[in-house]
Amino acid sequence: MPTVEALSAMIETADPAAVQGVADHWQHLHDELQETAAQLTIHAGNLLDHWNGPAADAFRRQTATLHTSLTNGAAHAANAATATGGVATALTRARADMPADPGLLGTVLRAVTSQTTDWQFKTDAARHGLAHALAADGAQLSAPEQARQQAVVVMERLGVAYNDATARLNHPPKPPTTAHTHGAWPSAPATAPGAVQAGLDGEGRLRAGTGAVGAGLPGAGLGPGATAAPTTTTGWVGAPPPEVSPTARASAPETRRTGSAETEPEPGAAAGEGLRPSGAPGGGSSRNRRTRTRYPFVANTDDWDAPPANPAVIEG
Repeated sequence: MPTVEALSAMIETADPAAVQGVADHWQHLHDELQETAAQLTIHAGNLLDHWNGPAADAFRRQTATLHTSLTNGAAHAANAATATGGVATALTRARADMPADPGLLGTVLRAVTSQTTDWQFKTDAARHGLAHALAADGAQLSAPEQARQQAVVVMERLGVAYNDATARLNHPPKPPTTAHTHGAWPSAPATAPGAVQAGLDGEGRLRAGTGAVGAGLPGAGLGPGATAAPTTTTGWVGAPPPEVSPTARASAPETRRTGSAETEPEPGAAAGEGLRPSGAPGGGSSRNRRTRTRYPFVANTDDWDAPPANPAVIEG
């Protein structure tokens, strides 16, 4: 039968602040990945406003895959932050709630004032749990036994937090393989990010709250009303970037002519207006002309790593 001293020694040297520091690092990684994914969406969308054709389609697919990888990685980081942060909170609470050894004087005083039987305590413990029985009938116990039972409750609560953290960390992303060359990695986590709230009654599993680390991610939170985490896709999160600029002419083909320099649209030109070859009517003066790099077509638009069908050309 473990004593109060033995149970207290299990967490006496624990350092909740160090564990919280690890959680803070995971939280920072989550924030960085989320910000990167958001910036990728903005900049890729701006680029695709004025770019269409097979190469643009291949770029769009690869960018969407990268966006999925970033958001999935952020979700894994959020789970790690939630798990380690929950353990830090539970350790802090356990160290504060661990009862002190009553000592000889406390034992003698309790022997004089306490009741002579603990039958009601045992009945309530069987029906409602140890924590409830201690609150209602703890005075029936001797001082050392009451302190020991309180220490058991504290360690049970800590065990629940450890089990929850283990469940979240037991499914790390698998190492990338050749299958991930053209797909998102890592895959979405099996457990949706949610806040760990240490149970204060010593019974049941931990609950997830709405103030979760990564609560802005799809599938955040657990319990009634929570949305399920979506399956891994290569689509855009939120509004997808337009195929072409909303004001572009539907019939305007992609401009890729060998041997003719191209210029950017004149300042003030309508958004989406096709590029004009230099020297063509309305092409603008050489003073306003800017150098343009014509990017190569991808020989196989479904294989981003395939060699290009034509090399990049820098034209002035």
